[in-house]
Amino acid sequence: MSSTKKLGELYKKAGEKGIKVFTNGEEVNSEEAPFSHGGRAMVPLRAISASLKADVQWDAGTKSITITKGEQTIVLHLDKSEANVNGQTVTLDSSPIVKNGRSFLPLRFISEQLKAKVDWEQEGEIVVISDPTAGEPAPVQDSTTAGEAVSEQNNAAPEEPASNAAISN
Repeated sequence: MSSTKKLGELYKKAGEKGIKVFTNGEEVNSEEAPFSHGGRAMVPLRAISASLKADVQWDAGTKSITITKGEQTIVLHLDKSEANVNGQTVTLDSSPIVKNGRSFLPLRFISEQLKAKVDWEQEGEIVVISDPTAGEPAPVQDSTTAGEAVSEQNNAAPEEPASNAAISN
């Protein structure tokens, strides 16, 4: 039995519900929990980007999210079912969405486009991401509001929408 399956059984016995995400053995934590949407695990933008050591930029004018890591560039638009990966249009089976003021992205799509391997363990609802290029996960600070993010980092993706202006993650 794999250690992931054992962990899943322990979560189940403990009554832990909801999707848990691990990158290179470290749990990915954020203020908003991952959830399932249309059969896909959706994760907060900042949490998954930090765990994969990817850079994020938000363009309020186009409401687009740009994620860059090494030679990989992914551009997504909120509530659109297409992404641009290194200049190529790719159809998404789950669009980025906003929930509780945070933007959530399809975990498998983002991780695999950034060259990470993704495994799902149904027992305990565990997602395991293996990314040899990520090293140790970056710390996640998930409390920035959109207004603060826009004023502090004009091109950074905000965590929360500011009225009708910036929405991302």
